[in-house]
Formats: sequence, structure tokens, C-alpha cells
Amino acid sequence: MMKPTFRFLVIVVFTLLVSAAFGQVRVGKLGIGLRGDAYMFQADHKSTKNTPGGGLDVNYSLWENIGIRMAVGGGSLQSKNTSTGLRHTTSIFYGNFYVSGDFMPNNSFNPFIFAGGGLFYFDPRWDAPGLSSAKGGLLTSFSGGAGVDYFLSEFISISLSGEYVLSSTDRLDGEKISGTSSDSYQRFSFGIRYYFFDQDFITTLLKALEERYKK
Repeated sequence: MMKPTFRFLVIVVFTLLVSAAFGQVRVGKLGIGLRGDAYMFQADHKSTKNTPGGGLDVNYSLWENIGIRMAVGGGSLQSKNTSTGLRHTTSIFYGNFYVSGDFMPNNSFNPFIFAGGGLFYFDPRWDAPGLSSAKGGLLTSFSGGAGVDYFLSEFISISLSGEYVLSSTDRLDGEKISGTSSDSYQRFSFGIRYYFFDQDFITTLLKALEERYKK
């Protein structure tokens, strides 16, 4: 006969193995993870270069198909003036809040859309000594996009997403050009997230343990 402690460990391991086939975005489930970003800049009259970034993100499921997502991170935007050949780099640090719509919240494969906004700090500079750039600062941005979460288990998912970000300034590329609209960019993200269980999962686990110990 197995000792109680060993039986408990067996039941927990068995439950976690079975749950790997049922990973999902359930109501009340919280996920926290790391993300890597890639930026595509839209600059005025300039050629641009794709650049990397990264940060942290949080996902919380409020209702069956509605959740909130938050992200903080940083990266850089790079461009080149096609007339002068001078290069320009803008460092950015952001904090965003989104509302998301989950299409298949009860499956391991969950496509979603999201929209929101946030604050970002930007620091533009020319990559050449002696040249002054437009002043940076703290501003707002608005964004929206789509992505997919794939659950490897109840604990872990990987996420792919892409979003269009519209800033509230025309100075991201270091200069303000008359007659042009606010600067914008695309951000593509790949992330891995760890999930804390919702109350339903904990209740189910406790009931399984209770039934097991009755035998």
C-alpha cells in the first residue's frame, strides 16, 4: 500500500499529465511571460531597418471570450535619410494595456484579436556627431492587432502576434516634416507564458484528491 505522501505526488503528476491535452484560456486564468519583439518602422521619406526588442507580458481572462493583456518593454526604431545617407535611431520604452477577444478559449489553439493603447518614452538621435535631433519625451500611442496562443500544457503557452502602433508624434524619426501625419510602426512578438490556474482547476484537483483518498 502506498504511503499518503507518495499517493499525493502520484495523483498530482497524473493530473498535470492529463491536463496537457486541455490547455486553454479559461475564465480567471492568469498568465505571465517573456516576449521578443521585432519592429518595422514607417518613417517620413526614409528607408528603414527591422530591429529587435523585448519585454514582459500579462494575460488575464475576464470572461469566456474577453480578456485583458498588458505589456511592458523596449526596443529601437532605425531609419536612413535617402537624401543625405545619414542614419537615425530612436530608442523606445513602452507600457500598453489591451482588451482582447478570444475565438477558441476552450481549445489549446486560440486565435485572438486585441486593441488598446498606452504610454511610451522615446529618445531620437542621429548616428553622427554634432547633429541635433528632435526632442524626445513621454507620449501616448494606440494599437491593434491579432495573434494566436498555443498551449503546450495547462501551465505553458507560446504566443505569436502582430500589431500596428500609431504614435501621437511625427518626431519618431528625429524630425517633424510639415504636412505629414503621426509616425507609426509594426511590432511582431513571440512569447512564452506561464499560467496560474483558475479556481475551477483547483476545485477539480481537490475533488480528485478527495475521491482518491476515500478509496
